[in-house]
Amino acid sequence: MDCFRSKQMSNVSYTWRSIQKGLTVLQNGMIWRVGNGSKINIWADPWIPRGWSRKPITPRGANLVTKVEELIDPYTGTWDDNMLSQTFWEEDVAAIKSIPVHVEMEDVLAWHFDARGCFSVKSAYKVQREMERRASRNGCPGVSNGESGDDDFWKKLWKLGVPGKIKHFLWRMCHNTLALRANLHHRGMDVDTRCVMCGQYNEDAGHLLFKCKPVKKWWKERNEVREGGTPRSPAKLSHPIMSRAGEFVRMNAKDKNPRTGECAVWRWPPLNFVKINTDGTYRGNTKQGGWGFVIRDRAGSILQAGAGPAAHLQDAFHAEVIACAAAIKAASERGMSRIELETDSMMLRNAIQDNSFNLSSLGGVILEIKHVILSCFHSFSVSYSPRSCNKVAHELAAYGCNLQTVSSWAGCPPGLERLVSSDSAGKGGCNPWTRPAHPCSTTKSDDERFRGGTRDETWKGMGLSNWSWNGVAAAPAVDASSICSSAILGVNQGGRDLGENFFERAGGNEEQTAAAAACDA
Repeated sequence: MDCFRSKQMSNVSYTWRSIQKGLTVLQNGMIWRVGNGSKINIWADPWIPRGWSRKPITPRGANLVTKVEELIDPYTGTWDDNMLSQTFWEEDVAAIKSIPVHVEMEDVLAWHFDARGCFSVKSAYKVQREMERRASRNGCPGVSNGESGDDDFWKKLWKLGVPGKIKHFLWRMCHNTLALRANLHHRGMDVDTRCVMCGQYNEDAGHLLFKCKPVKKWWKERNEVREGGTPRSPAKLSHPIMSRAGEFVRMNAKDKNPRTGECAVWRWPPLNFVKINTDGTYRGNTKQGGWGFVIRDRAGSILQAGAGPAAHLQDAFHAEVIACAAAIKAASERGMSRIELETDSMMLRNAIQDNSFNLSSLGGVILEIKHVILSCFHSFSVSYSPRSCNKVAHELAAYGCNLQTVSSWAGCPPGLERLVSSDSAGKGGCNPWTRPAHPCSTTKSDDERFRGGTRDETWKGMGLSNWSWNGVAAAPAVDASSICSSAILGVNQGGRDLGENFFERAGGNEEQTAAAAACDA
């Protein structure tokens, strides 16, 4: 962090000045993720996740509190409400309470202007533009293109329905970075500035694209002339122009009769598995919401359901993560070991499958969820499902918004019997409850949804993702045997060879191998 506190000096090299400018952009985009709070200075470091300013708006005054760890109750491991109310204004208190605390973790730096907390050049460019806009508003010299009117223009430019190279070309034209003769001469090159097509005016963007009549026959022709070619007549140019224009129109035309996919309904989990559906709701005006989950077995019967309120939420994703954490905790407490999790949040699915969200504002909660998965579950998979497959959890989440405390049910919650029955009946034009005709066969959908996993280091090495049959085959013999004994055999990928591979790896006997061979039937 010492490099960020270095003072900018005027008598340094151009390279070092450029580095310092980049460090300024980084400094304006960083944020501390709160762990135990021991590294974060309350008043000097950015750590409150909100907008442009991530420091407290409350004046420090004579306050002696310095580190964030002093704001955490050492007994409960959560924020000390009395300390917060005595130290900060209400605006700061509300923002701080939305930050999850993880006293067992270290504080880490992340990138604020990305949902995953990861740095990107695109987001850094936006930070630089915002810095220039604010400097221009304050009357600082040396800042260009910082007006809000320009921002609207660029937004419209990047939303144009044309290929990316066209938008990039227009951007370069507006910034005078095209390799035109007038621009090259302006940068100190000794070139003839006259237009190569008409030879009458300077070759700048305005002349070349709008005023020069020969060049209106298109840019490609100009490049050929520049390389020594002979200009072609408009009649010879018209055919390739019309052909490419027609191709572009056809590729961007919307299908007036889009094909509808299969009806989306809730589907049963694999044999000896339970399925968890979770959902969260978020009310942006109050920063509050609710969460809900439901755990069902192979027959569609509810084993457990839960719902509860959520306060001081950052966004809708925060509610989804809380719902997932509550469901995973409930399943682990009941001793369930084979889990299939479904959520209608694509971000949540990605966060659990890989490590891309570990530096996000909710990275600590996500890491806790992964820890429970690794330590408590024998097999686990997570997948995305549309809202139509997640209706029960959605209703529970909406109900949780109106609760004061957490509610839990060992069976079907009151009022949801019909909705649960409709899931079991497979309404919507297809019946997901059709069982496989042969004990060693399975439908394609069942195959695609099943993922196996083990408790060994293979899980960690794969980043909680890609838990497939190959992952099971590579597992220790005892784990592979337990997985294969509860799984539906004869998956599409491999048939007999796949089944034999599993039982040979697990030390299976001849009867088991014969069962695998029956998959060819």
